[in-house]
This record gives sequence, C-alpha cells and structure tokens, in this order.
Amino acid sequence: MKYLIFSLLLIAFNSYSLTLGMTLRTQFKYSDYVGVVEILEIDSSQSCGQLVTAKPLKTFKGKDEIFQFWVLNEKDLLLIDSEKYLAFLSERQQEIHCDNAVLSTSLGFQTFFPFRSYDGKMYVLAYRESFMSSNDTISYYSVGFVEMLQVIDQRIFALGKWSELEEALLEE
Repeated sequence: MKYLIFSLLLIAFNSYSLTLGMTLRTQFKYSDYVGVVEILEIDSSQSCGQLVTAKPLKTFKGKDEIFQFWVLNEKDLLLIDSEKYLAFLSERQQEIHCDNAVLSTSLGFQTFFPFRSYDGKMYVLAYRESFMSSNDTISYYSVGFVEMLQVIDQRIFALGKWSELEEALLEE
C-alpha cells in the first residue's frame, strides 16, 4: 500500500513539474526558430504531416528568409482561419521521403499558434497543452500570458495578449 501511494504521489508531482516546466523561456531555449510567420503554401503528406512554406514577418530566433517546415499535428492548421502564426520550430530528423525540410512543430504540445484580433487587440490562441495552457485529462486551464478563455468553433481557446508575449520574446 505504501508503494502504491508513493507511486501515485510521484506521478502527480512529475505531472505538475512538467506543467510548470513548459514556460515561454523553455520553449524559446529549445527552439531553433521563433517568430511570426505568414503561410504562403501548404502541401499535405500522408506520412509526414503538412509541409508549410512561410515568410517570416518578425524573427526572434533563427533565419529571416522564406523557408519550409513540417506541421506534425494537422489540427494546428485547421482549427482557425489564420494566415499569420507564432511559430516555435525545432530541428528534427525526418525520414528521407519527407523532403529536406528539417524544422517542424511539436506533435505532443502546441508550438504553432494562430493570431486573432478581438476588440481591437491582437491575441495568440492556444487550444492544447503549451506554455499558455495545460490540461490534466479532466480539465483545461490557462497559465501565463492568458488574458481570457473563449469558445471558438466549439473548442476552448486561451487567448494570450500579443503585446505581452512580444515583449517577453524580445527579452529572451
């Protein structure tokens, strides 16, 4: 019984630590590209995800020229009608048949955030676990940089104020 209780406490503590560890600073540190991009073209690949060609609008880290990257979770592109995204991209070793674009989003948590204007202010939207939002399989709650939650297309989104996020990224 002691071991069972200890195991449950350890799992809960590790889950809590992982949630706390997903910060903007951590996301920035482990990304090879951080910036605002405009999508120019999207090509689908059944086995690799969506190959996106994008133009950087504002770069905080990485190259400042038109480039390609993989969006591994197609929901990151389909949920919101937006051409402008905040992207945290990392180099990944893709299989040879996946073209030569090595930058990609994360499959496990959100690293590709659409923009949306609301009441004259610009927001970055999070809908799954990220530095702005988290979940514990029972509930969804917002953390850091979130000004409000809003239901869009029958999904809960955390809206992070772009001006605050931009200021924090400039400090990195």
